[in-house]
Formats: sequence, C-alpha cells, structure tokens
Amino acid sequence: MKYLLLFVWVFLCPLDRMLLHAQSVQQVSPLEQSYIDNYLHLLGSEHGDRRNGIERLCQHPTARMELRALARGNYWTLAHEGAIEVLGCLRDPRDVPLLDSLLCNAKHPYYMPAIGRALGNHRSAEAIDALLLRSQHSNPQVAMAAILGMGETANESVRPALESFLTHPDKAYRWVAVVAIGALGADGSKATLEARMSLERDAEVRGRMQKELKTIKAREKMHYHYGGYMERVGDGFRDIDAVGEKVILSFHTFREKPELVEGRRITLLPEVLTARIGDTIRIFHVYEDQRAESELYIMGPKAITGLVVDSKSSADLGKLGDYPGEIVYDGVVISQPGWDYNFELTKLVFATEGEHTVEWRAFGLSSNLVRIWVGL
Repeated sequence: MKYLLLFVWVFLCPLDRMLLHAQSVQQVSPLEQSYIDNYLHLLGSEHGDRRNGIERLCQHPTARMELRALARGNYWTLAHEGAIEVLGCLRDPRDVPLLDSLLCNAKHPYYMPAIGRALGNHRSAEAIDALLLRSQHSNPQVAMAAILGMGETANESVRPALESFLTHPDKAYRWVAVVAIGALGADGSKATLEARMSLERDAEVRGRMQKELKTIKAREKMHYHYGGYMERVGDGFRDIDAVGEKVILSFHTFREKPELVEGRRITLLPEVLTARIGDTIRIFHVYEDQRAESELYIMGPKAITGLVVDSKSSADLGKLGDYPGEIVYDGVVISQPGWDYNFELTKLVFATEGEHTVEWRAFGLSSNLVRIWVGL
C-alpha cells in the first residue's frame, strides 16, 4: 500500500502542478504574442524604444512568465533591469517574493536601486511589508535600496519609517531618506525637510534637502488642484466615476507625457491600453502650461479637435487655433501655471484586432502617441 501511495505522489503531483500552471497561463493569440516578443526585444535597446517596450509590457500581464525568467538572469543587462521594472508595474502579488529575493541576493550594489524601486512601484501591502523589513537589512546597500523603494509607494504608512532614517549616523542613509521623502511628496515632506534642514550637519545631505524642497515648492506654485470632472451624458452631465477620476489624477506620475514645448504640452491619458473588440476605451485630455504668464480656462468640458486615430483625422489640423480652442468661454480663468483637464472625454470602440494608435494635435502642440492593443 505504501508503494502505491508513493507512486501516486511521485507521478500525479507533478501532473497536478502542471495542470495548475496551465490554468494560470492566459492564452494569447499569435498576433498578440508577436507584439509581446517585439516589446521584450526592445527591453535591451539603448535608445528611446526601450521605454516604449517597458510601457507596453506594463499592459501585458500575459508576459509575466517570460519577464520573470528574464529577471532571474545571471548577468545584469538593460533587458534584465527592464523586466524587473515591468514586474513592479504589473503589481501581481505573486512577483513580490521574486523581487524581494533579487534584492537580497543581487550580485552588485548597482542592481539594487532598480529592484527597490520596482518593489515600491508594486505598491501592494506585500511589497510595502518587504521594503519595511529590508530597510533594516544588515547589508547597507540592500537597506538603502529598500528605503528608495519606500519613496515610490505613494503610501503615507511608510513616512514614519522614512523619517526615522533622517537621524541615522551614516550620512548615506540620511541622503537616501531625503530622496525617498521628496519622492513620497505631499505636504508632510515639505514640513519634515524644512525642520531637519537646520539640524543636518553634512553639506551633501543639506544640498539634497534644498533640491527636494525646491521641487516641492515649484509644484506648489502650479495650479494642479483637482476640482472634479463632469462627464457629458446626452443633454446633461454627471460626475465622473472613481476609475475615471483615478486616471485624471495619474497625470502627475504619468511617464508618457511629451516634452514641454516652450513651457506647454498636451497629454492623452488612456484608461486602458489593452481591450477587446467592441469595448469602450476612454481617453482623457490634459493641457499643461508652465509659463509664468499662462492663463488657464479651467471650466468645461470643452470640445476636442485634432484627434488622430490610426493616422486618420476628421479635423483640418491646419485650422486649429490656440488654447482653449475656437469656443465661447465665460467661465473662470486662472492666471497661474498649471493644468486644465476639463475637455470632452474621448470614447473609442475598435472593431479590428491589433494595435491601434491615438494622438491629439491641438494648440500648435502634439500629444503622446497612445498605442492600444485590441484582442478578440
């Protein structure tokens, strides 16, 4: 009897694990897999295409297993680092043990900050717990990478731990804590850094405090207040839902913003970058002006012109006027640098599989190019 049980355990347990693995792997079409393979290839590029590959893979959880294999590589390469960053973006709790292990066992200190930031960007409770634990690690390089990662969490629960490192006897710990507190943002960071400025004796750490405070104060001078968004529905309006509000507020950390052109830019904020045929895809529009003499027409929603979908436009791009467009406006005007997100919400539905592109050209500016994958 015991030999029969041993036979079952040896032969059926691996089969069971294989079945569970097969169930956990999402099926992808050959066309989607070809896009994923291309994005994985871009991770090793030394040019701007690498960032595009990272951003696209952040929207393809089906690439997780390939990314995990790449992250475990024996040699540190751009592709290795990119895979780790994407695993942080995907925010799957199953990847936290891997990232934590990579952080503790990295073969060179150069690798560690990227791994710490990936854990921070993961932002799950498991990732935050791992960072808090590793910030006390006996290896200073592991500990400081974890401290950097805590600044990426956008979670106020890590603030007390970060502030405790401002009094650490090692100035390297204090310097890293200042960077993390600045990245964490919010009003608490300004008050904390100002209070510590007069007490800090090291010139390098004080210099970093001054830099972080300058960045925080520059943000305060900008009009980035969020006052809600009204979505047009038929002849009336309604408040945008919580998901839409989150997309708008993601502008401040959105990595795909185009470069400023003489202090201005326009940005498209897509709700999703992957969808199925027939799904409604929502895209928000933001105008930003950082010039001292800027004027923002912040009420709306204002009509959108100059939208280019799959390289096709229904507007005469040569006749588009300056901001806020050819409209009659009798609302509030803010004479202050900042943003205006009160434009009509774009809703797109695609009927064909593959990659589709969306761009906004208005006010003498061009937005980021949004690439949306549509599957069956």
